[in-house]
Amino acid sequence: MNKLKRMLAILAVVVIVGLYLVTLFCAIFVKQVTGTMFLASLVATVMVPLLLYLVFWLCSMFQSRENTKRGDWKKKTRKGFDEAAAFNKREKKRNEDRKQDGDTSI
Repeated sequence: MNKLKRMLAILAVVVIVGLYLVTLFCAIFVKQVTGTMFLASLVATVMVPLLLYLVFWLCSMFQSRENTKRGDWKKKTRKGFDEAAAFNKREKKRNEDRKQDGDTSI
């Protein structure tokens, strides 16, 4: 995964630098498309890193889903529900004991 990230980051830098060089070339030699190339460079400066971040984020989401087995998730969730139910029972019993003792600070 780290090699993929590194390769995509290098590719993004190459694309952005390439657009800058093409824009510079067009500004020097071709006057008709200079404005269009400059606008494309500005858009790419923002969009390429955003798209790269989105790809990295989606890869990490799918990778974490593959690493988590469904059965393990169910066991952990069930354990969490059981712990919460036990906690609620203890609190309910504690509140009932306080009521019987005449404690009004509940």
